[in-house]
Amino acid sequence: MNYKYYSTQRPLGPGTCPMENIVEIKNFDTRKYCPEINREAWGYIVYSKPLSEKEASNYELLCYQNPLTEEKCKTLINAILKGVCDEKNGNYFVFYMPEDEHDTTHFNLEK
Repeated sequence: MNYKYYSTQRPLGPGTCPMENIVEIKNFDTRKYCPEINREAWGYIVYSKPLSEKEASNYELLCYQNPLTEEKCKTLINAILKGVCDEKNGNYFVFYMPEDEHDTTHFNLEK
C-alpha cells in the first residue's frame, strides 16, 4: 500500500520532505486546487510506508487518505444493487475489483 501526502506550502525537493521510501514525487507548475484534499497544493509525494504524524507535521505535508476503501465500495454497491437484484428468481450481480487495478472507484459487474 502507498501513502500520498500533499505539499501545501512549497514545491517538493531535498529538505522539504523525508527522502526515504519515496515511490513518486509530482510537483505542479503552479499551486493548484486538489479536490482530494479540498485545497491548493504545490504537488504531492507518495511513500511506500506512512510517515509519522510528527514527520508530516514537521514538513507541513497533508496526508491524503482515500475515503473509498474496497470494503466501503462493496458495502455501498451492495446497498445500491439490492433494489436491482432479484435473488428469489436467481437474478443477481456479482462485482469484483480487477486484480491488476487498485482504483477503488471502478468495479466490474457480472450477472
